[in-house]
Amino acid sequence: YTKPKDNFTIIVNNKKIKYPLILRNPEKSDSYVKINSKVRIKVFEMIRESGFPFELRNLLPVLLDFKGGIIQVFGSPISDKFKVRDKSEELLEIRLVFNS
Repeated sequence: YTKPKDNFTIIVNNKKIKYPLILRNPEKSDSYVKINSKVRIKVFEMIRESGFPFELRNLLPVLLDFKGGIIQVFGSPISDKFKVRDKSEELLEIRLVFNS
């Protein structure tokens, strides 16, 4: 396992994910526990604290598995639930690519 080079690539434990994956805008009720944390944080609160412009906050993609578990709000840490815990785990690399 190696740490991703940028904030648009994540590496997660593939065995914890239920397919298909879902990509959507954040909702007011969204919250999750960031990697290596025990505190549940609301997604919009996290986005606000990061200094992201108000007008654009609703545009950040949220990646979820089929059961609705937030894997990541892109540009932010992944969810603790999907983190890689062991070198022998089956890994999945996910990259967000912007087309112009």
